[in-house]
Amino acid sequence: MENKFAWIMTPNKPWDDKKEMITTALESGISYVLDLDDYDKIQKLGNVKIVANSDDADIYLVGINGEGDGSLILSEDLNQSQDLQEAKKAKGEGKTVCAYVEITDKNHEQLAVSLGSVVDYIILISTDWTVIPLENIIADLQKADVKIIAAVADEDGAKLAIETLEHGTDGVIFEANDFNQIKKIAQLVVDASKIKYDLK
Repeated sequence: MENKFAWIMTPNKPWDDKKEMITTALESGISYVLDLDDYDKIQKLGNVKIVANSDDADIYLVGINGEGDGSLILSEDLNQSQDLQEAKKAKGEGKTVCAYVEITDKNHEQLAVSLGSVVDYIILISTDWTVIPLENIIADLQKADVKIIAAVADEDGAKLAIETLEHGTDGVIFEANDFNQIKKIAQLVVDASKIKYDLK
């Protein structure tokens, strides 16, 4: 059983505050940081993997930033999705790619599954997982070689995402704006990995 993991999204705060949150995350064992502005500064903080919509990033991000159509409009034909095209192009260039999809309806659920078969990681965002059950997407992507990451608001959300079905998501991502929460979610992920290991 693979270990569960957590990533952070940097909060929209001044650099000094942001830096403290990232440092806390690193100390807690979270080394993947999604940031669209300060990745050059973040790289200086230590052994960090940057997830961003930039060629310099460790993991290339599609579907965020208003550039893709993940959260705006979907063409009738999923293969014409800008995000999908961009993901395929980046993969073709040998990049490690992460897609970011806001799940608001069945179309976005299908887009997530299409992207999931192309990218290495997929971040799923939803305001309400009862409407589009997370387990549907997990089940649809079970055969794809992709790590599924659920965007969560707090520790309870993280616990739910990791434990959905027997498989759960591979990881969670959350906005790092509270020291205690960073530590708690980091610990939750470590514990979840241990439990799965013991079951085996």
